[in-house]
Amino acid sequence: MDTENPDPGKKEICSIDPRYFLAERRTADMNGEFDRVWDKWREVDVGEMVKEHRDARERYIDAMERYITGGSKTLEVGCGSAIDSYIVASETGADAYGVDISEEALTVARKAGKHFPVEVKLSRGDAMDLAYGDEMFDIVFSQGVLEHLPDEGKALEEQLRVLKQGGVLVVNVPQKYTAYTLYKHIKSSRGEWEWGDEKEYSAFELQRFADTLRLKVLERFGYGYWRSPFEPVFVMRTLNLKAAKIPFARRCPGGAKLSRAWDGMWSGLEKGAGHFFMKNIVYIYRKPI
Repeated sequence: MDTENPDPGKKEICSIDPRYFLAERRTADMNGEFDRVWDKWREVDVGEMVKEHRDARERYIDAMERYITGGSKTLEVGCGSAIDSYIVASETGADAYGVDISEEALTVARKAGKHFPVEVKLSRGDAMDLAYGDEMFDIVFSQGVLEHLPDEGKALEEQLRVLKQGGVLVVNVPQKYTAYTLYKHIKSSRGEWEWGDEKEYSAFELQRFADTLRLKVLERFGYGYWRSPFEPVFVMRTLNLKAAKIPFARRCPGGAKLSRAWDGMWSGLEKGAGHFFMKNIVYIYRKPI
């Protein structure tokens, strides 16, 4: 179901900041970029993608679901395929909404919806100027969106505007301090990065969002790796798996015990400090009452 005008109670713009015109131009450019990208996804096997999606984002989705009940109203900003919203709505009974600037993305989202027994109310819109009324949602979330926007401060203010007092804001962005970040910048400098201009964030920057916007941090964590021999952290994380393939290491006394200890050590690091080194960072905030 599409909702072209989700809420007539949307606030009016009373003054115009000069940066608005730059943001408008960048938004128009983004629209074209993402339409081209999502057009390629129209031929993807969405059914297979759904399972891979849930597995790859398990910690992220599980964390969000802890704050959602059957009566919760959720909004995914920059929803893309909206698979996150479909999964959350299926597993929690939430009343789910999704907004994206790309009509091609919404076409993919409608296709994805055929694989779920629930509805996500989809609409086309701008993350910098959401067409929803104040304090409409219990939880607002985005994954891989903030880094593409010309003014993340304005985008966060909009998300907080439509979030209820005491509601939960979830921000999921790429980690700054990884080899994958360097790889992206190299590709971008060659004009080979299809997702357009993209920033990255550190845990310290996400903490500053909380301080600036007076939000309470409920959770913070990292997840995922760039599975490449050029990503040092991933190579270190999987040393025990690589060693297990070496005949000498397999015959080494205590090898299995050492492997379990290595895995346990890394699991602890990922759980407690993954937001400093893993590929994606998630911060979950609460809006003050």
